[in-house]
Amino acid sequence: MLPLVAREYAGWCQVWAPAKVNLYLRVVGKRPDGFHELATFMLPVPLFDTILARPAGNISLQCDDPSLPVDSGNLVFRAATLLAARHAPGRGAEIELRKRIPHQAGLGGGSSDAAAALVCLNHLWGLDLGRSELAALALELGSDVPFFLGNGPAWCTGRGEIMTPVEPAYRFNLVVVKPMEGLCTRQIFQLLGAENLPGAVGDFPDPKLQDDQAFQNALRQTAMALGNTLRNDLEVPSCQLLPSLEQIRKEMMSAGVLGVVMTGSGSAMVALAADASKAVSVAQRLKSARTPTGPVAVYVACSAVG
Repeated sequence: MLPLVAREYAGWCQVWAPAKVNLYLRVVGKRPDGFHELATFMLPVPLFDTILARPAGNISLQCDDPSLPVDSGNLVFRAATLLAARHAPGRGAEIELRKRIPHQAGLGGGSSDAAAALVCLNHLWGLDLGRSELAALALELGSDVPFFLGNGPAWCTGRGEIMTPVEPAYRFNLVVVKPMEGLCTRQIFQLLGAENLPGAVGDFPDPKLQDDQAFQNALRQTAMALGNTLRNDLEVPSCQLLPSLEQIRKEMMSAGVLGVVMTGSGSAMVALAADASKAVSVAQRLKSARTPTGPVAVYVACSAVG
């Protein structure tokens, strides 16, 4: 899934952009720059959008999801214009975005698409920029974007851009449930509130660091051990905005999984299953789940080791 690779396809340059899940997300505190300091484990999963690009006189974007913007409101368009402005003035591209990753889900689709656009256009325009140069641009686009320029699972700190590669001892057999309702990241952090944070980033040592260590230890042990350490500090404010997430959690847990956690700022919930066959059976059971606005979407995502 990672690293992202640009390939030639029927006259186009193509990059597959995977989703991600956060199996652990601790909000450390508020930074002086207004962002939040995080400690999180991010894992790419095999649910893909596709970026396609070919030369053109200017930069344009088309998307097969009519609900998404195709101008500066889309991270793909912003990635293309940023790359052109810094490294390829006057260059253009016709870009197509084929969406499969649900948006407002916490699955990183927009961030992954932006990273894929940087990789795709770097190849298309023959810029030969290295990963560090692309990562600097990626961080300007969003805190999660640099992750998708990495090699795979990572423990991420800072805004999420400081990555330490992780090689888990086992594969992850996951079931992702996405209700029709989405959630806005900005609203979630506003609801989080200062009273729920441990204090300023400089107020270390934070006693919750032991939770980080317990999760990282479980990555080297078993999936069963990991199920007891899943965490997302954004889940409480997300459930305040979308109470049906609590019911989804209960239904997932009742299906016999090892643990359940919301990914990112939601609204997707992720269950860790004991093995692939269990993940499939849980997914079959959850397909009948509903929220007040309608049915949920269910995905099985089995990740390779490391």
